[in-house]
Amino acid sequence: MIDASFGKMPTTSARFWLEIWSALRVEGNIAVIAVALPLFILMFLKVTRAIVADPTKRESRPRVWLTYLTLFITALWIVGDIMVLVYNALGGDFGTRFLLKVITVAVIAGGIFSYFLHDVRQGHSP
Repeated sequence: MIDASFGKMPTTSARFWLEIWSALRVEGNIAVIAVALPLFILMFLKVTRAIVADPTKRESRPRVWLTYLTLFITALWIVGDIMVLVYNALGGDFGTRFLLKVITVAVIAGGIFSYFLHDVRQGHSP
């Protein structure tokens, strides 16, 4: 009766903070993607045009380093997204709205990761 009146109370403070982090994680990912993705695309197009003009820029050390940094960050992003998905699924918070948010983050981060991974496997930096 108390649970029905006052809602589910966290059992420990760690669980409380984990639930808050989990709830904000997906919305935070989408907010970061909404801001960072257009900037990323604009910079990517600018660099691609510079490479078309001067192909020797393709193998520059900073460019290769930033390619691997991009792969690392997107891999962490995908792992974090999967962790939130599993945590919420185990906690019973597995609604359609939440699932669509997780899929959105995973598709965008996965697309970026697979593009750069394919380009690295081809023996080129992007």
